[in-house]
Amino acid sequence: MNDLETFNEAVMNAHWILNEDSLELSVLPTANDDFEAYCADNDEEFLLSLSDEQLANDEFLEDNGYSIVPQVLRRFSPDAGYYSA
Repeated sequence: MNDLETFNEAVMNAHWILNEDSLELSVLPTANDDFEAYCADNDEEFLLSLSDEQLANDEFLEDNGYSIVPQVLRRFSPDAGYYSA
């Protein structure tokens, strides 16, 4: 995810979801965050329809082919302005 801005703590604490088939990363804001979701095109409709509770539910996501990216795997590169996992 290329934010091209400075570090945003809200992005690091948002919902980071990995599509287990395509290995594409999506970053979705929580209900209280003020940034735009970043989703792969084929995941966007499904993921954006979910509630915060569903996006935080490991079992629900796994049943639908997704997993939560743990906090320890989330990175931000200040030189490039990229978030990654």
